[in-house]
Formats: sequence, structure tokens, C-alpha cells
Amino acid sequence: MLELLEVYELVPNEAAARGGGGNVATKELPKGANLSRRSAMRHNGRHRFRCPSCSTCFCGACRATPYHIGFDCEGWAAHQAKPKCTYCGDAAEEEPVVCGGGNDKTAAADGEEANKGGEGREGALQAPPCCGREECRERANEGCRKKLECGHPCRGPGTAECIPCIEPDCPSAEVDGNDFCNVCWTESLLAAPCVKLECGHFVHVSCGREQLMRGRPTARLTFGFMSCPVCRADKVLALHPHLGKCDGIPEQLELAHQVEVGFIVRSACLA
Repeated sequence: MLELLEVYELVPNEAAARGGGGNVATKELPKGANLSRRSAMRHNGRHRFRCPSCSTCFCGACRATPYHIGFDCEGWAAHQAKPKCTYCGDAAEEEPVVCGGGNDKTAAADGEEANKGGEGREGALQAPPCCGREECRERANEGCRKKLECGHPCRGPGTAECIPCIEPDCPSAEVDGNDFCNVCWTESLLAAPCVKLECGHFVHVSCGREQLMRGRPTARLTFGFMSCPVCRADKVLALHPHLGKCDGIPEQLELAHQVEVGFIVRSACLA
């Protein structure tokens, strides 16, 4: 009882805190769990507690918050110490991701040279830490491999110019990387390589590319799909040096230019 009281004093809202049980979910244990289902249920029954005021679950043995389902305390500490996937947060593969061939190395070297103030940066030909998921590996292949002056990794694509830092805890960050992408609104900016548009907004490279490839929504000749999805800045998606390489976009920009010129000429004739 005294031992439990010592635990209670450490939980959030301690004045109202008391122990609470809980069963291990019947679904599969988390990836990397070091306990069997039976052992996990036993550990859960002995060490999982919940604060009734804030509903925070914690481990009464190591006081980790939230409670580490599927791990004992030592296993959870080891799991937390492992490198995490840059994009999904799962444990990264021990072997680094192999990214492309000589062209990738050339691009990385050119990008390091092109970045202003590059002295002191670490030009990394090795891809960011990544798990075994195919989607994350594709993102790692496209992602930049350099570090910014603040020390955080660049979260942009492997182009010549890095984007500003978007790490949430960085004083020099222009945006919070935990904010949603302004195109998909389903994943944070940190979940995939991003680009900064001329208007100042950030979008995933894959989302911006997908919007451009979808093209206009109807047969009507409009070019809103090339604009910023937030502020509607004209054609900033298509004019971005990385996104503008999509198939058919140069032709769409030329068509938009012809339409604008025709409108100006017609307006001048009617004036």
C-alpha cells in the first residue's frame, strides 16, 4: 500500500489520482514489442494505472507516460533509445536506406555546394533514418540528406536549395511541422518531404505534385489547380522549380500565358 501511495503522488492531478486497471487490446501488439501477449497482459495488470481526472495512463514501475503496452520497462527504454523513422516515428531499420545511384550522389553534392552558408553543414549522402515501410522508403529516397544551420535535418526534397526548418522545437522554424499539409489535410508536414511556395505556405511534395497532375476539375479552361490551396496565389505550385517539372505543367503554363495575353488584347480592343 505504501508503495502504491508513492506512485500516486507522482501521477498528474495527484490529489484525485488512484490506480486503474486495464486490459491489453485484443489486437496485435505494437511493432517491436518485447513481451508475449500473456506476459504483456500480466505486466499490464500489475503496473498500468490511470488518473481519473485527466485519464492519463502511466506505468507504475517506471512512471512512463503513456503506459507502454507490449513492453516491459527495460524493453520500452531500449525501444525509445533506438533511432526513429523520420516520417512515421516507428523504429528505424538498422541498415541505412540505400538511395539511388550516382545521380543521387551528384545531386546531393550539387545541392550542398548551392546552399548558401553551407560551411559547417554535414553533407549526408546517406538517407534519413527510415523504417521498412515502402511508403516511408519512397519518401526517404526523395528527401533531402543535408542538415540546416540550426542542426536539424532539412525536410525538403533533394533539390539544390533547402527549405527553412520546420521542426516544432526550433527557434528558427518558420512553421510548426506538426501542422497539416495544406493540400491533403491528413498528415503533418513532417510526415513527408515538403516545399515552400513563393507565397510562404508549405505543402508536401507528393501532394502538390498530385494536385498538378489531376489538372483542372472540369472541362472549363481554368488554372486554379496551379495556385496555392490556401491563399490562392496565382500559379505558385506550377512555378515552383521542383513541382514545375511534372509532366505537362510547362505546357499548361504556356497555355495560361496565352489565355492571359488574349484577355489583355481583347480588353484593349474593347476599351
